[in-house]
Amino acid sequence: MKVVSSVYTYRVLKSSWGVAIDVDAEVREGAGRDALSVGPGLWLRDATARQQLSPAVLQMLALGLRPLVTPIRRVTGGREQVVEVRALQYNDCDFQFEALAPAMYGWAVAEFGLTAPQVEVAFGGRERRYVFTLP
Repeated sequence: MKVVSSVYTYRVLKSSWGVAIDVDAEVREGAGRDALSVGPGLWLRDATARQQLSPAVLQMLALGLRPLVTPIRRVTGGREQVVEVRALQYNDCDFQFEALAPAMYGWAVAEFGLTAPQVEVAFGGRERRYVFTLP
């Protein structure tokens, strides 16, 4: 079975600047023995060309998948799944580290065909940054 990666584009613009992240990932059936456990039956693996994702980046991406573990298991018939991240693309001027979680969340919703609540996004505060609230 050939597995094709899919690219999800996450964009937010609620102020004079925005966030833009492209997540290129694929899902494979099976256990992720050498991958980061996201929840029961769901793993996350760095499959970038040079395995360049830091542990902090992987944890932030996993945070975006965690709310979807049960719905993913439901649509996959309970079969174990490994999400392999092929690439993350963004311009440093349009990037906020915390946006990796909702970007991965959006990728999973699209990839698995889920009906899921939207990520809430607000801009402001003293830091003048976006605040993302996952369901």
